[in-house]
Amino acid sequence: MIPESLPFPELTPGRRFDTATAGGFLFRGGRVLLEKRSVRALLSPGLWDTPGGKLQEDEAPEEALCRELREELGIQVLRFRLGTAADEEVPREEGPPLLCRHFEYIVLEWKGEPKPLEGQELSWIPIEQAGNLKEVNPLTARALDI
Repeated sequence: MIPESLPFPELTPGRRFDTATAGGFLFRGGRVLLEKRSVRALLSPGLWDTPGGKLQEDEAPEEALCRELREELGIQVLRFRLGTAADEEVPREEGPPLLCRHFEYIVLEWKGEPKPLEGQELSWIPIEQAGNLKEVNPLTARALDI
């Protein structure tokens, strides 16, 4: 079952973010597809998360979603809707924290079978268990607390 909506936390008003990401929740048969991020990733290293990635310069979040899922999973996104968005401050060794804005979409329809094209681990996880995974991105866990 695809949820109608996901929790939508308040975004940081009036602040300019340093980077933005777009990711997609894919649901099938009561399960959600999550990928294990590389331990070398800047954001959420080693955690289960939605497939997706950073927006390129002048790229809309919707364009990034389609591009990232094509590159990472080999699928063509046909229909989607915005599920949630959140801001996150990522500490840096030097200087102020990096402010990231994350756009998470519910992918309603896609063409192709998701495959790990970038060497990542993929798993279809029962929705009721996904938010409770030990090593899950807290933003993803909060969105899946449905």
